[in-house]
Amino acid sequence: MLFTCLPMSSTLLMAVFIVLSVLYAITGHLIKDLIHDCADWLFGEQPEEVVVNYCQAKDKFMADWCPETSPELEAMARAEENRIVDRDFMKAPAIWILSTEPRGSKTGPRVMFGKRTY
Repeated sequence: MLFTCLPMSSTLLMAVFIVLSVLYAITGHLIKDLIHDCADWLFGEQPEEVVVNYCQAKDKFMADWCPETSPELEAMARAEENRIVDRDFMKAPAIWILSTEPRGSKTGPRVMFGKRTY
């Protein structure tokens, strides 16, 4: 047996500890159930939890937050994008190609940078 190598007082102490822990587990659940029953009597019963189907919830989210686009919205988005690109283009320096022939030791075309004036 497991407890034969221990002195009698240690064995008795372990047995008391095991009995108390089992009693605590049983009475703890009973007390918890009693408290829940009292709360249901005082405040009314809690509604049952609704089981959520995550595939249907995802489809509903997609329908609510990812609506179909209309041609008017696409045209507005395209116009806004073009306006932003044009604004950024106006900030870029102008580059003029003066000559496409290589000159001397340089291998690329001859270019000149300038500032846009519009």
